[in-house]
Amino acid sequence: MENLKTEQNFICVRFIDFFYILLFYLTVIAVIHIFIDNIASAFVDIGTGLIILIILKYTSAYSCNKKATIFLISTAIFFIFLIFEGGLYRMGFAWSLLFSSFAFLLNSKKTGLIWSVSFGAIILFLLIFQNLHYIKTAYENEEISLLLSIYILMSYLIYAFQKEVDIYTEELEKINKTLENRVIYEVKKNKNKDKVLNNQAKQAQLGEMVSMIAHHWRQPLNAISASAIKLKLENDMNISTTQSINDASDFIQNKTQEMSTVINNFFEFSKPIAEDSEFLLPSAIHKALNIVNTQLSLHSIYIETEFDKEFKNKKLLGSENLFEQVLLNIFINSRDAFEGKKEINKKEILIQIDKLGNVKIQDNAGGIPPQIIDDIFNPYFTTKQDVNGTGLGLYMSRKIMRTHFNGDLTYMPVIDGSCFKITFGNYIEQDSENV
Repeated sequence: MENLKTEQNFICVRFIDFFYILLFYLTVIAVIHIFIDNIASAFVDIGTGLIILIILKYTSAYSCNKKATIFLISTAIFFIFLIFEGGLYRMGFAWSLLFSSFAFLLNSKKTGLIWSVSFGAIILFLLIFQNLHYIKTAYENEEISLLLSIYILMSYLIYAFQKEVDIYTEELEKINKTLENRVIYEVKKNKNKDKVLNNQAKQAQLGEMVSMIAHHWRQPLNAISASAIKLKLENDMNISTTQSINDASDFIQNKTQEMSTVINNFFEFSKPIAEDSEFLLPSAIHKALNIVNTQLSLHSIYIETEFDKEFKNKKLLGSENLFEQVLLNIFINSRDAFEGKKEINKKEILIQIDKLGNVKIQDNAGGIPPQIIDDIFNPYFTTKQDVNGTGLGLYMSRKIMRTHFNGDLTYMPVIDGSCFKITFGNYIEQDSENV
């Protein structure tokens, strides 16, 4: 392989030497033509010399590779028949077929074919309108030589232009590849960031749930403890009856059932997100309320619901668990907004499903200061530093609505309070008889 390459370089160098000699020859001939006032022939000589210079530049750019070597050989043959005595006469128009090699070397296959066909058309035109038997050399017909010179020069210019296009195309592809890699990196980076935010938000919600479970269980546990103490006292005083024992047993069983229901609700809320499924909007709202209801009651917050009858049985497609997380975040925000507001006589949260199927959660806790409204959906923005607020609740809630429900979560200030509006883009259309 190395020997072949060496031989190839040797041939290439020899033909380069040939073209330098040819260039010298054309220079001398051009000077002679100028002195004898044959300007047309001198112009052809100079044009041909320029073409040779272009050929040498092309070969230098490709460092005598295989393509450059073939190009030099075919071009040398062309000039031998074009310039030396009797070349055109002996070969007729067959020598012109060599031009196809230039066309394909200087251009793409498609462009080379177009140039070869058009060149053949020119030769055909010359055959029809001129008698080639009178052409002894190229210089006896300056028009043909000039035409061929211009044609070859145009071929090279097109090739050079195409080469520039290829270079810029290659650079553009590199830029696009770099941009593509950058986009992939940024997407991966954002996914990792979202994963971290999801985990942090989930941990914050789990902390809230532990607190809620404690509040949910405190009253039933106190009641069970009181019932057990009463039963023991009655037994110690020998005043217990079968009926009192049965009543206490039923009471304790009911309370443990309440506690079990609480655990089941929290388990449903905290289990891994399942695939999208159909669920009823009012049902999801009530499930979220069951989780947070005790917390709201402890803060003397009353819940009122207004559901448009058309949407009572309307189904959504998505993760019910995720939607409950959104509701829970909003309920907790309202609860925290009421904190320390002793001047409010009746603390209320109104939950509405309007005629368009939007959910509105409105409270009368005083609202959000106008100067921070634009920031409340930003990650880590919180006004609850003193109670370990994470600033992720509203950010993750909006992200859930946009990503999983093709909807949105927005804030609207109202008189004496706040209103969060939840919109959906994935209601399931149902026949009127099923609604």
